[in-house]
Parts: sequence; structure tokens; C-alpha cells
Amino acid sequence: MAMELKTVQGVIAVAAPSDTHHLASLLETMNPKIVAKGDGAVSIGGRLYDIRKQMLDDFRAYDLVSTVRAMTKPLLAFHSPSDETVGFQNALVNCGFDSMSPVHNSSTRSLISLPNCNHLLTTSDEDCVLVAAATSSWCKRIIAG
Repeated sequence: MAMELKTVQGVIAVAAPSDTHHLASLLETMNPKIVAKGDGAVSIGGRLYDIRKQMLDDFRAYDLVSTVRAMTKPLLAFHSPSDETVGFQNALVNCGFDSMSPVHNSSTRSLISLPNCNHLLTTSDEDCVLVAAATSSWCKRIIAG
């Protein structure tokens, strides 16, 4: 949507996957009842989330990698190298810092590592403080041009 909305000047991703196909498989592995019965709960970061099979189907039908790689608007990604839910490699792919297929506009991509942080940023209150402060500074810079 960022590319379709002219008012969006940049995108911020926190612990975001680079591939929704992998995410669908991960959720299905966490609870096979999602596919077998049409829905089921999964625990992420100690919280339960209800997931419907339609969500997995939607994830498998979407090509997030190509969409993010083609995006020309600035991207700021926050990710923890110790994230056990969505691996750090996802942030490298989203930012075009992987060696597989570099993003032609990687100069508009920024990555901030969140060491010793879990997927939902609940390890320490300071993680959210860092994300908020960096987000504020980055947005001011993007808006200022």
C-alpha cells in the first residue's frame, strides 16, 4: 500500500518477515488444527492469537519479497538477531542487504539491530523506547527531505 498512497513518505517495519509463505508454514507447524479444522490458536511471545486458515492461504498467495524489493520509498527496519519467531535474515532481505538479489535502491534502506530482544519487544521496556526514539528521528528526517 505504501507505493499506492502518495501521502506515505516511508515505511517502518518491526520484526517483519520477508516472506509470507514461510510465515504461513510456521503458523501451520505451530498448530496443525488451523488447516485441519479451519482455525486454531498459536502462542507468540507468550500471547495467544486466533489464526484462521484463510490467513495462511492469503500469506501463501502473496509475493512480499518482490513487493518490498520493488518499493522505492525509504524503509526503516528494526529487528533482533535473537528473534526466535522471525529470523534476522528476514530484515537483511527486506533491506536488500542479503546477497541473493540486492535491492537496486538499498541506499533508501536502514536497519537497526535490537540485540537481546524478543519478537514482540517485551524483553525490556528500553527496547520500545529505542524504537520510538529512532522512529521519531527517522520520520523527521524523511519529512524534512
